[in-house]
Amino acid sequence: MPDQGSIDPNSVKKAINVQAAQETAWRVFTEKMGTWWPLAVYKIGKANAIDAVIEPYQGGRWYEQTLPMSESVEYGPLAIGWTGSSLAIVAADSSGALDYWSQDGAGGWNQQTLPSAMTEAGFSSPAIALAGGTLVITAVGVSGNLYYWWRADTGEWNQQTVLSASEFDSVQSAIAWTGQNVVIAAVDTWNGALRYCWQADGTKPWHNQEVRVNLVNGAKQFLQPDIAWTGKAVVITVPDDFADIYAWSDSLWRVTSRRQSNWHQQTVYSIASP
Repeated sequence: MPDQGSIDPNSVKKAINVQAAQETAWRVFTEKMGTWWPLAVYKIGKANAIDAVIEPYQGGRWYEQTLPMSESVEYGPLAIGWTGSSLAIVAADSSGALDYWSQDGAGGWNQQTLPSAMTEAGFSSPAIALAGGTLVITAVGVSGNLYYWWRADTGEWNQQTVLSASEFDSVQSAIAWTGQNVVIAAVDTWNGALRYCWQADGTKPWHNQEVRVNLVNGAKQFLQPDIAWTGKAVVITVPDDFADIYAWSDSLWRVTSRRQSNWHQQTVYSIASP
């Protein structure tokens, strides 16, 4: 049994037993979504949806199909999180908006479109986290700007710009909560650059700093980052285009101060390793 002190209080794990082999259950869940998802009630497009399709490969789309087999709404990257009382999903759609769903008490889903005061043709790399009871979301606009949303007690969403494209061309991002601060990792995938952002609360400005990067094996590009709080340190992980995986860590008091942090880089896995 795991040490109770090591369990993240914001995490959730739920299991459902079905009378089917694992391979069959996975195939039905991913390849036959229209057979179990209540499309008559929970859908995005205005037309009657007849199926929901998940394309089975990295970078694949998630979209609804309507008669006569047109793609009503396409879903780009998505993220799933826990609000403290229910599951939540955020996804970029083909209209250029960010859509947010949360479960109601009856097990159904409620949908909102996140407000955007910025002029963006679309978003990518959404991420979601619960920050001390406040739901927070980050996403990258097609312009390269990095945005942040937080939900007030009234249920209304507020938005800030964390990084502008003139400062740093964000392409992928991840968000986490340290118990004191909201923290974001942002990468420029094409230039192999990494930046760390933090905020004391929703009313203070964002601070950011460059994380020194040492790419190996001739790698030049980053893929999707991840960020987490271990209880003692902030850890950022990023894979590169050569299948290498890197990790950076630093203590909380350093990464949330205005001082230049002493990030420690490790190569977790290298394709060149035996």
